[in-house]
Amino acid sequence: MSGPMAESTCMIHEPIDEERIVNYNPNLYFPTHPGQVLNARYQTITKLGWGFGSTVWLAEDLWQSGTRQPSSSVTPSIANEHEEEPKSPRYVAIKIGTSTSGSIAAAEHELKLSQHIATANPSHPGAGYIRCPINNFQLGGPHGTHICLVYNPMRETLDDFLWSRSQLPLRLPAEYPLSGPHFLSLQEASSPRT
Repeated sequence: MSGPMAESTCMIHEPIDEERIVNYNPNLYFPTHPGQVLNARYQTITKLGWGFGSTVWLAEDLWQSGTRQPSSSVTPSIANEHEEEPKSPRYVAIKIGTSTSGSIAAAEHELKLSQHIATANPSHPGAGYIRCPINNFQLGGPHGTHICLVYNPMRETLDDFLWSRSQLPLRLPAEYPLSGPHFLSLQEASSPRT
């Protein structure tokens, strides 16, 4: 191989991202890499983040880009297989949980709460600040099952946004940071209990 790609290709021989977590176990994470197609639909582009219980990947929805059509090999959503799936954006963020029973239970709980929130009061001003999964599926990995939650991709965090624009005057409405939590507090009373 020659050309610009050959010169920029290199192997990383030291721990990166989640590999630096104390007690890191590679068997718990789904072995994902850029260009991999998940659930016959989502092609990973780059890792956006990671944590003790998951990694998050930017991916292209190949169904929306017209590259692929739905097939019978797609794993149905965990939630309700009879519900019509909402229209997905071309690019998505996929949270791939680890294969531990705690991560699986947490992902199932997150999905259940998100479904409740998604059907709550959509006219509340804070509803737009709460992200709910737009799809979900399971992946069978070499060491267990991984629950995947698909989200609309977000922009940078408010902290990163403010830091990157520290030279610009920025005035946020006083209610902006509290709109989402206020919305959630109103939903708490009618939240499903597990």
